[in-house]
Parts: sequence; structure tokens; C-alpha cells
Amino acid sequence: MSVRVEVLSTPALVLGGRRHVLAPERRTQLLMWLALRGAWVPRAEVAALLWPGPQDAAYRNLRKALFRLQGVAWADVIEQQPGALRCTARTDLQDFEQAVAERRHADALALSTGLLLPGYDDDGNDAWTAW
Repeated sequence: MSVRVEVLSTPALVLGGRRHVLAPERRTQLLMWLALRGAWVPRAEVAALLWPGPQDAAYRNLRKALFRLQGVAWADVIEQQPGALRCTARTDLQDFEQAVAERRHADALALSTGLLLPGYDDDGNDAWTAW
């Protein structure tokens, strides 16, 4: 099933042709950040960004978040290796960048509908907000 992550407006997931707005929680922050990175990211980096503090607690929280992904329809877009994670879903930001590179300005303007991840600031996590 085709999955697309929208980050240039209210964060959402387009799954099977339907748009699902995603609440700003750790699982969806994980999805959004990995989708924006577009490559394998070391688990240590993910854990430190989403759960700053003691490394053992950050790893434990990451394992819990990954376990809880089993209950969501989009879980299969997060791929795991022993030391890294990545998101395989395409983003509207990638589509925007491709349209700009191909000089399809009307398409690029249509994709640029808002700010990056509005509403996803996290007052309890300076590392996330600074990113």
C-alpha cells in the first residue's frame, strides 16, 4: 500500500488514498523525523533526539515506541536494523524539492502549503525543538 508523509502542512499520513492527521506524540515524531532524514539513522541518534537524558532510558523508550508501532497501520514504513532505523515513505518535501529541481514551479508552489511540522514543537524536549 502506498504511504506518503506530509510535513509541509499539518503533519499527516496519506495511506491508501486517505489523509490521516497525526497527533504530535513520540511515535509520530519518530516517523516525521525519519521521513525527513530519508536514510538510515543510528538508533543512538534517534534515542538522544527524542528522549534526551540518560542513554539507557532513551534506548528503553525507543524500544517501547518501536514496539507500540505494531498497532498502527503505517508501521511497515519504519524499517529496522540492529543499529539503525529508516522510513521508506515518500514525503511532500521530497516532492517539492523534485519539482523545484525540475523547474516545475507551479507544482512546487502547490506543494508548499505551510510551515514544516506545524504544532510539533515540544516544550519538554529542547533537542527536538532546536532541531
